Amino acid sequence: MSDDKTNDQNPAEQNEQVPSLTNNANSQNTGAPKTDKDTYAARQKLEEEAQRLNVDFRANIGDETLRARIKEAKEKGAKLLPDNAPVVAAPEHTYRSPAEVREKKQKELSRLVRVHITCMNPNKSAWQGEIFCFGNEIVSLKRMVPFDVDTHVEKALLDMIKARRYRVAHKPKKGKGSNQVSIRMVPEFAIKELTPLSQEEMKDLAAQQAAAAGNS
Repeated sequence: MSDDKTNDQNPAEQNEQVPSLTNNANSQNTGAPKTDKDTYAARQKLEEEAQRLNVDFRANIGDETLRARIKEAKEKGAKLLPDNAPVVAAPEHTYRSPAEVREKKQKELSRLVRVHITCMNPNKSAWQGEIFCFGNEIVSLKRMVPFDVDTHVEKALLDMIKARRYRVAHKPKKGKGSNQVSIRMVPEFAIKELTPLSQEEMKDLAAQQAAAAGNS
């Protein structure tokens, strides 16, 4: 009986089922898995398209974000540049080691600035100059800065001099509240930054200083 029931099934239905199973199996295994080479090639193609559309992007931008920018550019009417048109290469990040970062900061803090400094504090009217010191984990500086002459000062020291204040007592003119004295904090130094010396002027200045040191 069981054999008869099996044979009663339409042979066409059996034949229809076989290809469908085969097709499902094939649909799951179509195409080889993507390799790193394929991923790199796709990325290169994406960047080239962005460059030809004049889309700005950083080298570390994600693929999806870059695609979104390309789509936005196209929606705004951007046109692809010709294949032979020069394009700007994708920007590269410049890595700096901790030592290089430290050296860069040290150079900036130690950079000499040509200035003319006048002391506005009447309590220092007899002073010809003042010693300034600056120090942190990167640099340590100390310099005798003369007043009322053109000189050079490290940027770190100059920033500190600019920030210096001194107290000034202010008493109102006769009238209401004339007995009250107010204290104000005002800049202690008037600073004029000068144009840097040329190489020739620097050589002359060095020669003058060497001669002065030899005569002293």
